Amino acid sequence: MTWKLELAVCAGCLALAAVLGSPLPLAAGFGFWGAACVWRRRQARQLDELIDALTHLQDPGGYVHLTDCQEGKLGILSSEVYKLVDLLQEQAGSAHQGKRYMADMLADISHQLKTPLTALGILMDILGTPALSDEKRLETVGKAEAQLGKIQWLIRSLLVLSQLDA
Repeated sequence: MTWKLELAVCAGCLALAAVLGSPLPLAAGFGFWGAACVWRRRQARQLDELIDALTHLQDPGGYVHLTDCQEGKLGILSSEVYKLVDLLQEQAGSAHQGKRYMADMLADISHQLKTPLTALGILMDILGTPALSDEKRLETVGKAEAQLGKIQWLIRSLLVLSQLDA
């Protein structure tokens, strides 16, 4: 309801009271005006609550629970904002969980790289032994190739993870 409509109704009640010489239309006009003021204040309070909730949402880790508004466009607006806020919070939670999973996987693969690298170091020391038989040398080279295969697989996994992260 606009203030122009409120003013027109009050003026009409005042004119009717003047024509009829009765205070009843004047009392009705003041009653209407008072009800309109209460309605306008309630609507302003609901808008303030909605604004405060959206402002609080911008705070880090801020969760918003919007109070239910009455029927009407303001209630519809509040409901739609609540749905949007809920969707955004769910997406933020999923993104955070995905980033944590990626970080854990990267840390795990980095840790797993240490084992074959250490084994390769030991195998290189063995291969550097001058008195090593040809049979033992071939066996050690086979073990080194197996460790290199593990490293290559882990590096491919890291590349896939980095592509997924990007």
